[in-house]
Amino acid sequence: MPKVIILHLWIMEMYNDLKDRWNAIWQEPEMTDAWRRVEARKEEDAKEKARQEAETKRESMARQNRYIGVLDKFIREGHKALSSFAKTESTSTRKNRLPYTMASWHLQ
Repeated sequence: MPKVIILHLWIMEMYNDLKDRWNAIWQEPEMTDAWRRVEARKEEDAKEKARQEAETKRESMARQNRYIGVLDKFIREGHKALSSFAKTESTSTRKNRLPYTMASWHLQ
């Protein structure tokens, strides 16, 4: 028999042996229980991570909403102050309404 065929048969025999050992291991109740616990822990960890990410996102959104609220308040108060200032008469406007006399010319 050629060496290649012998090598191939040896590899197949090793593969089948490993497969049988693997199947035997997984027939043990301890292994299946351990696997279930590992899977359950992975699911719990994934849920916890998703919960933490959602909480972080909520906190970030709340922080951003507070920041926007402060900016909106600042803008509203600025518009209000500017509006009330625009409604007042300036000193130069009052002076211009006075009759033009020599006395008012000196006041300017």
